[in-house]
Amino acid sequence: MRQLEYFTTVAKLGSFRGSAKALGISEPTLSQQLKRLEQECGALLIDRTSHHTAGLTAAGQTFLARAERALAEIEAGLAEVSELSGVSGELRLATALGADRLARFLAAFARQYPRVDLVAHHQSYDGIMRLLTDGHADVGLVQVHPATSPVPPGIAVKHLDAEAIGVLVRADHPLARKKTVAVEDLSGERLILYTPGTPVRAGIELALNQAKLPLDKQPYDTNATSTMGALVEQGLGVGIVGAPSAAVASRGLQFRPFADPNLTLRVAVLWAKRRRGAAAEALIHFAENWAWSGE
Repeated sequence: MRQLEYFTTVAKLGSFRGSAKALGISEPTLSQQLKRLEQECGALLIDRTSHHTAGLTAAGQTFLARAERALAEIEAGLAEVSELSGVSGELRLATALGADRLARFLAAFARQYPRVDLVAHHQSYDGIMRLLTDGHADVGLVQVHPATSPVPPGIAVKHLDAEAIGVLVRADHPLARKKTVAVEDLSGERLILYTPGTPVRAGIELALNQAKLPLDKQPYDTNATSTMGALVEQGLGVGIVGAPSAAVASRGLQFRPFADPNLTLRVAVLWAKRRRGAAAEALIHFAENWAWSGE
């Protein structure tokens, strides 16, 4: 099935490089899989006389119509089986969402699709992109800052609910008296930031650079929101976070969003542009309809 998909993509785009990019695989992998398909067919399907284009041979033209019908029939069959017996099968999810939010989402998905064997792997954003690109994960579920979170070729992304980035401060801090905060309000403050490369960190660094506001004090770095909350509680700085978790709110800290609309996170669901199974389709659809801002 995958070889047929590779073949029909090359036939459509007429280029090994463009097809590999669209499929999210390397050119050598694409070429190897097509050669295996040709061995199965006992005929050359792709004309490789040009380094820049990939036309079809006469045998390839004949085979193309059958391959497209075969893929359409398989897709229709999967849809019918899903309707009759419910979606099932293994699903590999790569995610960087926080534990509380992820657990609620996965529990709700499991209730609706009990026959899906879902395995979740917590990864960094870069790690998730590698797993999706290499075909080792079916779906990615992350929080992104759209302006600073690159998506590799071959990966599709759907941005879902928005969530403001803001400051986390003690109740007696001057910023707690504001409804919204400006980037310039951070002047002179020691910031407590997530580690470099994380969406919140990338978003605030971009905003600081655009405002030409240098940091007067070296920021604290942390991977954990609970650690950030503890440091803020002790008066050691101002945290920069998305909407805080219940564990942080229980410390009596105050969250104030930035007024800049560009300082916004989005929950995003990602997948390889190549063909997906019914379980992956179900999770993507479920994520699109989940109330991320109200869960």
